[in-house]
Amino acid sequence: MRIHLQKSFLGLFLLSAGIVNPMVAQEQKKHEPGHYIDDQYRYYQQAKLPVYLFIAHSADAKPNQLATAEGEQTTGKKEPIYLDGHGVHYLKHTDQLDNTLQTFAIHADGRAPITRSTLGQAKTSTTSGVQYFGPGHQVSLASTDEMSGVKDLYCSVNGQAYASYASVLKFDKEGAQTIRYYAVDRVGNVEKPSQMDFVVDMSAPETYHNVIGVAQGNVISTNTQLYLTMSDSVSGLAQTFYKFDDGEYKAYRDGNLPIASLTDGDHTLYYYSVDKVGNKEEAGSYAFYLDKTAPIMSSDVLGDRFIVDDQVYFSGRTKLKLTAVDNKSGIKEVLYSVDGGKFQSYDEPFYLPSVAGVHTVLLRGEG
Repeated sequence: MRIHLQKSFLGLFLLSAGIVNPMVAQEQKKHEPGHYIDDQYRYYQQAKLPVYLFIAHSADAKPNQLATAEGEQTTGKKEPIYLDGHGVHYLKHTDQLDNTLQTFAIHADGRAPITRSTLGQAKTSTTSGVQYFGPGHQVSLASTDEMSGVKDLYCSVNGQAYASYASVLKFDKEGAQTIRYYAVDRVGNVEKPSQMDFVVDMSAPETYHNVIGVAQGNVISTNTQLYLTMSDSVSGLAQTFYKFDDGEYKAYRDGNLPIASLTDGDHTLYYYSVDKVGNKEEAGSYAFYLDKTAPIMSSDVLGDRFIVDDQVYFSGRTKLKLTAVDNKSGIKEVLYSVDGGKFQSYDEPFYLPSVAGVHTVLLRGEG
């Protein structure tokens, strides 16, 4: 653009018209587009605003609005200048006599700031599209603007009214959280709000031991089923660990714990779980006595009997009485089998076979 002026003192004034920018979202604050002059007297204005030219013959004289030469000659209307988008635009005056060029810059800012979020060091996990964070979760916001600069950054937490962002956002309560934020530059360009949705998990998992089968008080046997169940109601379970006595913790893989490898005697099971965002449960414990000693079985012959060279002879009137003793867990059941037959539960003394010959009686006690 070329402006022809007489060679005299010229004052050039730029004014931006105030046009209200519609709200980006209903809950956002109202921001009007306008202009801004920095400390080096650079002029910035919102790119869509019109530019009106005013001129005066001295710095303290009242400026007069300029019209285009065409408008002045035809309608007398004083038309504004509309800039063609974001960027630096220039008004230039060429002095033909002195062959000098004067340039006036208008920084037309048509781009909103950009805000980025930075997360703290809290452990995170995503399940089914939901992002979970552990204790100590923090969110930092920072905005940049390529031309006029950021005027303010606003944020809203969990539906509260937008307020100027002042410091790191800290989340120390469990549950669903929502952050919305946007920035405004110095000429009123408003960033489209961004939103973060996540869940803060501050609760540790819960783990329980289960004892199924032979058990009397805290006395169990190798046939006892000892296993763990665990749950986590927020981010979900990551891993469960267990150990016996002073051993090293091992990862629990479901199923029964390997108690058969333990020695006969007193033992303690320790266990805990960790969820997906690092919440660790305090270790639970179960003290027990593992009874690996088999019951002691004895038999007494009631009635006719005669012993020769350690061989016992009896008649059809003879009964056999069985006795079983266990040092810890006790006897659950005594079973017997005669001559390879099916094992039967022993309740009371029974008659031995009346058929002549050699007979075999097998005894079994279950603790």
